[in-house]
Amino acid sequence: MSLTAELLELSQHLQQEHLFVTTERDQLQRLHHSVVILSEQLFHTTWIARQQKQNLQHFLDQGTNTGENVEVYSTNNQLEETNFVDSYKVFSYHDSKYGELFRFLYENPKLLANIINVAEKVGGLSVQRMISLTINSIFGNCIFQEDEKVVICLLKTLLVCQLTGSEDPRRLIRRQNLSFSLVYRHLCETLFSARLFLTST
Repeated sequence: MSLTAELLELSQHLQQEHLFVTTERDQLQRLHHSVVILSEQLFHTTWIARQQKQNLQHFLDQGTNTGENVEVYSTNNQLEETNFVDSYKVFSYHDSKYGELFRFLYENPKLLANIINVAEKVGGLSVQRMISLTINSIFGNCIFQEDEKVVICLLKTLLVCQLTGSEDPRRLIRRQNLSFSLVYRHLCETLFSARLFLTST
């Protein structure tokens, strides 16, 4: 076989390889795009379900009242119609600063626990709302295992801050509006393994 024929064959092989690589790359990009869209939908559905569960729990804690029934249904309907907007569309160039703040708080759960503890002592804020926003926005409802580990660290620090100096920690834990109890409840409700354990015992 002459050198020209070998070069021609090599050129054809390289063209086929290039075509194959291009096709595979395009397919991977499409798959990645599909995964991103599905994961966004999963986060949105999880957030809505979580809010509806909290709404129902609030309703059950308050007792039955016809006026509150309407409010619960109305809130659930509003949640079903929720339209999610990307943060950069609202915050513009400030979006990256909010992202950096959330990442900083996520990476420093001990500091966040101390902030929550001080805010609870100072008062003026709904502790339940504060914990709900923290778990939802900073920890993404603990969907991933890494988030669970960070929330457990947050919980441990809250335990030390709030219960160590207490004469009767049991009575303190029973309080429904204590940030430690609220974070613990959020964690137990989001952990699938914890739910399996609690339902099997």
